[in-house]
Amino acid sequence: MRMSAGIRLVLIALLAAASAFTGMPANASGNVLGGGTAVFSPGLTSVGAAQTFVLDTIGVGTANGQTGEFKCDVTGDDTIGTVAQGSGGFSGTCTTPCGAGSVVASYTRTADVIAFNGGISSGCLAGSNIGGTCTLFPDTLPPLTSFVVLCSLSF
Repeated sequence: MRMSAGIRLVLIALLAAASAFTGMPANASGNVLGGGTAVFSPGLTSVGAAQTFVLDTIGVGTANGQTGEFKCDVTGDDTIGTVAQGSGGFSGTCTTPCGAGSVVASYTRTADVIAFNGGISSGCLAGSNIGGTCTLFPDTLPPLTSFVVLCSLSF
């Protein structure tokens, strides 16, 4: 799913505003604020069912002292799949100012907030732990399949 130019401009404006209020530690090896889209299939409901999802984000941050654009594309599963909660894992690739790397993480989701922890196994950040949160904003009626996403992560 490609992000429209309008959505991308709104996300950049939100990220710029959020970065003014974010107190990320100066000694971390990297911090990112980003946004994008997520698609769950077959869709989150009150009953629940196993889900697969695709999450694509783009943002700005710093990696190994280099500031620039970050882009992550991951796929995952949700073993609970209700609107109220979820858990599972995801994997994919993140491109950073210092190069690309493979990411694998597990997560829990409470309502619209995903908390994740994992690792980066290749590229310039190989061996780094990664963690953070993403907030999901649904743009469909139940079953919830499509979301706008805002994320904050550190590694």
